[in-house]
Parts: sequence; C-alpha cells; structure tokens
Amino acid sequence: PGTYTYTVTEVNDWAERYIYDRTKHTIVITVTDTNGILSLSWTGDGENEQIPEFTNNYKVPGDLKAPTGIPLHEGYCFD
Repeated sequence: PGTYTYTVTEVNDWAERYIYDRTKHTIVITVTDTNGILSLSWTGDGENEQIPEFTNNYKVPGDLKAPTGIPLHEGYCFD
C-alpha cells in the first residue's frame, strides 16, 4: 500500500529524420489494502487525466517533390 509517483518520458533512439516528443509526464499510482485485498487507482497528467500521449514528427527529406499529374487526397500536402 502507498502512493507512488513516476515520471514517464519517451526514449529517443535517434532514428533518422524523427523528432521525438520531449514531454515529461507524471503518473501517480495509489495502492490500497482493503481487508487483505490490494487495489490500485491512478491519475496521469494527460488530457482528462488519461494515459499520457507522446507526439513525434517525421521530417520529410528536402529533396522530395510533389508528384505531377497525380491529384493529392485532402489533408496531404508537400512543402
């Protein structure tokens, strides 16, 4: 029984072109003993205190050009 606090971070494995989320999240786990039965509850600092999320980005190579003569679907773009 007790309260345990953990800091959760993402491991950056230095994959080429990826930009990793550097956010540090905190999770608090509380363990209780009710007549010999252990149970736990937890809270996180994610949205609505849910499981924290990490957002990574992938950097497209600068020499990648938009294809010509092929329509792009909505939501796709080339910079």
